[in-house]
Amino acid sequence: MGVSGCGKSSVGNALAKTINLPFFDADDYHPEANILKMKQGIPLKDEDRYPWLKILNELIKSRENEGLVLACSALKDKYRRLLENHLSKKVHWIFLSGSKALILERINQRSGHFMPIDLLNSQFEALEFPEEAIEIDIKPNAIDRKIILTGYLIVGINFLIVFIFYWKIPDIIPTHFDASGKANGFSEKLDLFGLPIFSLILYYGMSMVATKIKPYYYNYPIRVTEKSAPEIYSLSIRMMVILNLSIAMVFTFLTSEIILGVFDGSNNIGVAFLPISMCAIFGCIIYYLLKMFKTPK
Repeated sequence: MGVSGCGKSSVGNALAKTINLPFFDADDYHPEANILKMKQGIPLKDEDRYPWLKILNELIKSRENEGLVLACSALKDKYRRLLENHLSKKVHWIFLSGSKALILERINQRSGHFMPIDLLNSQFEALEFPEEAIEIDIKPNAIDRKIILTGYLIVGINFLIVFIFYWKIPDIIPTHFDASGKANGFSEKLDLFGLPIFSLILYYGMSMVATKIKPYYYNYPIRVTEKSAPEIYSLSIRMMVILNLSIAMVFTFLTSEIILGVFDGSNNIGVAFLPISMCAIFGCIIYYLLKMFKTPK
């Protein structure tokens, strides 16, 4: 449940496939008169919604024993009570929450949907936050966003290091070192920009994965249940942003080590750094996987 554009259909489809139940979209059951009103930017009134909610209630009752996953706005408490009317089994609500700015951005990217952007304000005004629902934020939280911004700062420092020392180093510089730290490979100094450029591309791509691809699309080494989903999804995003930050730091350190090697002709620290950094990255992955396994099911 949630306002238009929060991802009800995407999440519902993914959840239905995971728990092997049929998926239904409440929008498919709107009377033509309701669809016409929404296309014209006219907010639906309660009397417009009641026949639609009754149809959905009958659908739920027809699948009460077998189960189903239904994507429905269900903005008000009385709408949710109507959907639960005359049911003997409990309805489990999953509320997809997000800021108006984020939802507006998502709607602007959509096509083939009859919900005009102008109706978004009326949906947020009508929304009554459910107390009984599992709430899932559809965007990384504030800490994750700060970590992502910190990573971009580190990538920027990588570029800054190259710019500062570019004019002070010779045209040909050592870029490869043997096990003892002695230079055994050389490149033009212009190639030094390759590290921060590649770091930026990689960091941007992984940040898009963490922020745009929703965690319910990921494959997990454990079974995701209704109870464990919010924490596991949060842990998966945190693991992605921390891992991304770590890789950005590795690239920045490598750039620094290459420049230091230009001045002293060796790179003793860098030789040991690569295996240490790989162990740290794999340690990060293992740490968050263990936390997922310990999540209450």
